[in-house]
Amino acid sequence: MKVWDFQCSKKLRKTIQDNKEIWKITVKMEKIIQSTFLLFASFYISVTSTFAQDVIMLKNGDEIESIVQEVGTDYVKYKKYHNQAGPVYNTAISEIFMIKYVNGSKDVFNETANPGMSAPVYTNEAQAPQDNYYVDNMSSGNTPPMNERHTEYQDGIPYQYYVNNGLTVSLTNTKNNDYGKWFKADIVIQNNTMGTIDFDPASSITAYSIDKNNKQSNLEVWSYERYMKNVHSFQVMNAVLEGLAGGLAVASAGYSTSTTTTNTHYNGAHNTRSNVPVRGNYAPNHGGYAPGAYPRNSSSGFVQTTRTTTTYNAGAAYQASLVAQNNMAALSNSQWNISNAIQMGYLKRNTIYPGQSIAGYVLIQRKSGKSVYITVNINGGSYEYGWDY
Repeated sequence: MKVWDFQCSKKLRKTIQDNKEIWKITVKMEKIIQSTFLLFASFYISVTSTFAQDVIMLKNGDEIESIVQEVGTDYVKYKKYHNQAGPVYNTAISEIFMIKYVNGSKDVFNETANPGMSAPVYTNEAQAPQDNYYVDNMSSGNTPPMNERHTEYQDGIPYQYYVNNGLTVSLTNTKNNDYGKWFKADIVIQNNTMGTIDFDPASSITAYSIDKNNKQSNLEVWSYERYMKNVHSFQVMNAVLEGLAGGLAVASAGYSTSTTTTNTHYNGAHNTRSNVPVRGNYAPNHGGYAPGAYPRNSSSGFVQTTRTTTTYNAGAAYQASLVAQNNMAALSNSQWNISNAIQMGYLKRNTIYPGQSIAGYVLIQRKSGKSVYITVNINGGSYEYGWDY
């Protein structure tokens, strides 16, 4: 074979080998993309296929996921959400604190509105108390003095509250790091007046902080809608990263690579002919050179050859796919639980009817400082709370 033909053949083999490597990489990337898409799609399917339910909150702290069928004067009839084909249960209203319905409305049940006075059987967002009871009318624009603010403790957490203008307004403040840095203000408002209250946390609550240099900074109070957009962005990013990681794991799990190294020993010899000077009758003029002998030269060593082999195990790839799907399902379930807990607990705009209570929390932007002050504005009255941190 000519040198040119040999070089062309060598280049052709190298081109074929390079194309094989490119093809392998292309196939692997296609599998990664397909796996990532399928996992990400399964995440959204699992989220959108999940349904909400009514939640009965008992006074002992227990919560019952249910489908409420009837709210009577003495009992609430319901079926358990996870056993809707099962029996109908009855729970006494005296044992129930609140019912949160799937549409976002609530029923709050009060044992007594004021000590020594008759109480309504129950109230909700669509009606006044069924039984009339006497309370003082609320005075619009009356801000209670600071010395009327009381403090009580539960599990070491201070609760500050006012009882004024026919209202009981309680608030506690803790730090929270869920999807950001926040002050979490838990609020309970009891309306013991004969008037209704339109309470919108986004416009009714203000806050500011004081730093070590006594500089005041206003803090943003986040509405439920705004915070849920923030949560959704975080959760989508987490799902994308989990899907990508799972896709990479699935694509590479079925492949295994082994390397074999071979050492080949060689031992060779060759003869070298040379002319040697001689004297005598052999050469003219008694001198010259004669053909020499053939000295024997030898050489030996090792030639090392490395071979890499890639194999595919469909069983390992299938197991990796199951693990990735389980991880995505666990993430989906966890994120749904978080979103549902936020939906249930985050305080939204409510009309508070006579005898009704609302309870929930709002998140407030947190900045560095030494103290924070939160003001709840209700019908022109301002209820101020403060904490050092």
